[in-house]
Amino acid sequence: MAIISKNNAVWKWYEIVFLVVSFIALIVCFFLAETKNYLALISSLTTVFYVATASKGLYWAPFANVVCLVFYIWVSATQMFWGEVIRDACLLLPLAVVACFRWIRHRDKHNGQIVQVSKLKWQEYLYTLLACVVGGVGVYFLLDALGTNQVLLNTITFTLAVGATYLLYRRSRWYAILFLINNIVTVVLWALTMDSAGLEYLSVMVSYIIIFLLNLYGLFIWQRNARTQHKEFTQDRKERYERTLKRDDK
Repeated sequence: MAIISKNNAVWKWYEIVFLVVSFIALIVCFFLAETKNYLALISSLTTVFYVATASKGLYWAPFANVVCLVFYIWVSATQMFWGEVIRDACLLLPLAVVACFRWIRHRDKHNGQIVQVSKLKWQEYLYTLLACVVGGVGVYFLLDALGTNQVLLNTITFTLAVGATYLLYRRSRWYAILFLINNIVTVVLWALTMDSAGLEYLSVMVSYIIIFLLNLYGLFIWQRNARTQHKEFTQDRKERYERTLKRDDK
């Protein structure tokens, strides 16, 4: 998990600058609040760091996700966002644990710091969408029965995050599209929370604005990784074919 390797930098200088500025912004938001919620600050910092690692496709991103999920579950529970709690504790956290092992197994052999990008069939995208829609209906009534605050927004973020995380851990380059939509809804959710709770959760809302930018960046990075890996695969296949011809000539 080195920050910079000699031949291939894990983090570019501008990525480090963006992360540092983001962390400073979150800390400033923390001190602007009259009530200092240290848990919300830690949750925001760990979530931003995790999304940054996922946007680059780093093989150890799921480990960072496990840490940030634990803190976010705690923060969400304090606001009775049971949709967030159930989703993260029962679905996303187990997915992250499984992905910890699967991403290590599917590292790119040319760049061991990132995972291989998968090319999923269109049927899998369709099934994922249908599962989110059907599951979302059931989730709405469950959260409503639990007395969840902002039940509609919680239902939307529930379904979007599950679908996006599934595609991410299946190593699909299009995962970020669902996350971008989810980020917008989540910003609205926490903005409404701030309306009643004050600036205590400002750092959480700002973190999702930062996360939106990171996911937008991730959409570009995963596309680039997919193209690079396709070229490397083609080159490797060509070299294997040439070696086979040379061996047969002998």
